[in-house]
This record gives sequence, C-alpha cells and structure tokens, in this order.
Amino acid sequence: MASIPQNSKKDFSNTQAVFDVQNPNPKFKSNIMKLFYERLEHNELLSALENNQTICKSLAYMTTFKKYENLKVVPKTHSIEIFNDELILSIILYVGFENNEYVENVNKSNFQIVSFQKTTNEMYEFTEFSNVIKFIEPKALFYTSLSFATDNFSNDLKTILEIN
Repeated sequence: MASIPQNSKKDFSNTQAVFDVQNPNPKFKSNIMKLFYERLEHNELLSALENNQTICKSLAYMTTFKKYENLKVVPKTHSIEIFNDELILSIILYVGFENNEYVENVNKSNFQIVSFQKTTNEMYEFTEFSNVIKFIEPKALFYTSLSFATDNFSNDLKTILEIN
C-alpha cells in the first residue's frame, strides 16, 4: 500500500465547492437546487415546477379543465403559487397557509387551492375552506404531465405504457 508523504499537503483555500449555495460555481449553476423549504421533497417539487412548464400546465388543467400558457412559479412561505393573468393556483405545503397566502388571494378570480395530501381537508386549520381544496394524486399529475408532454423521451415512455 502506498503512503502519502507528510510534506505533500495541498492548499485548497481557493477551491470552490460545487455545493456552495451562496456562491455557486457558474459551470455547475444549473445543477444546484435552491433550498427554499425545510423539507427536501418540497424543494424538489418547486424545482420541477420552475423547470418544467408541462407539469405546471398539467396541474392547472387538472384543477380547472382549461389550458393555460405562460405560467409562473413563485415559492411562498406555506405554499407554492402557480399563476398567470387568468389563474392563481396555490399548492398547500404547510399549516399557516390559511392565515397568509389564502387571505391574499381569496377574493381574486379563478383562485384554486391544491393539496397532494389527502388529510389536508380534514385538518382543523383548513376547515373554513376545506370544500374548495382539491386533492390531486401525485401519480395522476405524473400521468397527466406525461400525456401532455411532446418530447421524444416522453413519447417513448408512452409507447412502453402501451405494451401488452
């Protein structure tokens, strides 16, 4: 087994780590996820929505049965908001939504509230508007997004799904 000489210490003080969120290396900038939420899965959802209009359009379609274009995604403290001039769609992530984001948007036209958790409608904090919260099964969003996608990879996946 080879040994490392004691005098071969390297100076790494000028080396920039890829995981440095405050000052990311521009070469790897697109591979670094912004961490806005405490839970990793909420950050992954935010990243997927920010990077993929097809998922946003699919979710909007699933809640209103209308097609929308030019949807923007904004992280809020307790939710993720997808919107354009015609639609405001809030995905509930945390308790606290009912006091802040809901109050901001409740009187706006075509305001939709979505949850990926079945239990949201049963939570005390959301009883006031539980009848307007739409539960979306994540797998249903996956398959709707797949059906809306037009790239070659998605078309190949659709073909695989049709194999008997």
